Amino acid sequence: NLNNNSNNNNNNHNHIQHQNQNHHNNSNSNNSNNNSLATSPNNLNINNYTNNVNINHNNLSINGNIGNISNHNSSLSVPLTVPLANNNSIISGNTSPSSNTSASTSPSSVSGLNINNILPPRPVGAAAKASGHRRAHTTTSIITTYTRKAEPPRLVNVDQLVGRIFQTCKDQHGCRFLQKKLEEKDEATLSLIFDEVFPHISELMTDPFGNYLCQKLIEHCSDEQRLKVVKSAANDLVNISKNMHGTRAVQKMIDYLSSSEQFTLVVNSLRNHVVDLIQDLNGNHVIQRCLQKLADANKQFIYDSVAGHCVEVATHRHGCCVLQRCIDHASLQQKDQLIREIIFHALKLVQDPYGNYVVQYVLDKSAQEVANDLIRKFAGHLPELSMQKFSSNVIEKCLLVADTNTRSWMIDEFMESRTLESMLQDPYANYVMQTALNISESQQYTRLVEAIKPFLPALRNTPYGKRIQNKISKETHR
Repeated sequence: NLNNNSNNNNNNHNHIQHQNQNHHNNSNSNNSNNNSLATSPNNLNINNYTNNVNINHNNLSINGNIGNISNHNSSLSVPLTVPLANNNSIISGNTSPSSNTSASTSPSSVSGLNINNILPPRPVGAAAKASGHRRAHTTTSIITTYTRKAEPPRLVNVDQLVGRIFQTCKDQHGCRFLQKKLEEKDEATLSLIFDEVFPHISELMTDPFGNYLCQKLIEHCSDEQRLKVVKSAANDLVNISKNMHGTRAVQKMIDYLSSSEQFTLVVNSLRNHVVDLIQDLNGNHVIQRCLQKLADANKQFIYDSVAGHCVEVATHRHGCCVLQRCIDHASLQQKDQLIREIIFHALKLVQDPYGNYVVQYVLDKSAQEVANDLIRKFAGHLPELSMQKFSSNVIEKCLLVADTNTRSWMIDEFMESRTLESMLQDPYANYVMQTALNISESQQYTRLVEAIKPFLPALRNTPYGKRIQNKISKETHR
């Protein structure tokens, strides 16, 4: 047994052999400069408690059956069964992190020591099954260095952005900063922002962040500056209105129009594109804002376009809603202009998935005389319309809003129809007939029941006819 407890141990022998020995090294620094070291024990245990180990052997050969190197440093603990010779090393075993400082090996002295040799070559395929080889579990310590991105300088004053305000508008945080500065209502700041933004106003109005600055700028700028904005955007106002971001900026512009020249520029830009904008997902909101904010004379161009393309607008999913808003915001003359067109095309509109809502809206919002005029457009077509999905809803509403005389001739048309039996069994018309039974006056109710009775036996076997039969039975028992 050789125990070395010195602080510094230098071995300069050319050749040393140790048979069946245990070597314990507890020194702070161990430098071995042997030219050749051969160790041939059956069991070799080397416990290294050093803070720093430097191995400078030219040739290292370990021919033991079992070799255990326990490294109590922060790097590795490697049980190994190896021959290390001729600057070539094979190290097998489990690696695990430990608790002390790191051990270093000079690559110039032990050039064969390679991290790729940490794991031994393992058998594959049939050889692996024959040997029962299992891959050792390894734990690798990975040190990742995170580098924090340098934060941009904090914005305090707009002067920091001189020459870069346009680019800043397209940034979420920069745009918010500029909006807050505009809210301070400092004329110098507003002028600085306006001068850099104005040449790019159309582009910024359609930008996901820039459009918010444009809205704020339109809100706080002077009438003269606002006029410049309107003139700059006028040529491209239709395309901006169709943009999902631009539509908000144009609506804000319409809210803050402040002179007749500004109104004229906007009206002239939109005048020939009303129907196109109405049918657009974003553009229709611009037209609705014009209806809300513009004076009757300034928005007349909308009513002229809608009246001239009544069917095209009313039968569109967005157009039917805009047309209803046109009725809401119209003057008496403008309302009359629209309703005349709707009544003229009522027979076609009532059968459309969207147009029928426009007809129902007119029935709800118009005077009794107007409603009666509209209902008369359906004379001679009531049974046919009652058996259609969309128009059946309108016919029901006609029965509810019509005056007594109009309602009377409508029910008479149902009773005199050759299709009465079909109506009673129809999935849509049966609801119309139920409504007719509910609202008809006593004498007409009796006549209507008498007209239905011949068909009652046939109604018992139909799902929709049973409703009519049940309603008549209840009324009879009363």
